[in-house]
Amino acid sequence: EMNDEEDRVSITPLDRARHGTGHSQEDMYAIRSHSISHMRLPDAVVFPNSEEEVQSLISLAARKGWCLIPFGGGTNVSHATWCPSKDVDPRPMIS
Repeated sequence: EMNDEEDRVSITPLDRARHGTGHSQEDMYAIRSHSISHMRLPDAVVFPNSEEEVQSLISLAARKGWCLIPFGGGTNVSHATWCPSKDVDPRPMIS
């Protein structure tokens, strides 16, 4: 179980944008042209502190039907952190 949940779960636009975009040319254009508002971003960002917290988050996501999108270094040049549209996957997206 996560301790200090309020400090380690974010729904701020900045955290959601940082975890839903990266450093690719396409991402930079979307951010600079303000077309990021047309992109689906994670609904929430979680900052686990341990392997046990990651395991708890995975279990919770399985029970609640959430889609977890792992976040690594943040470059996202492969667009791996992009969220599918709600038409494709309507589940809550958690990064």
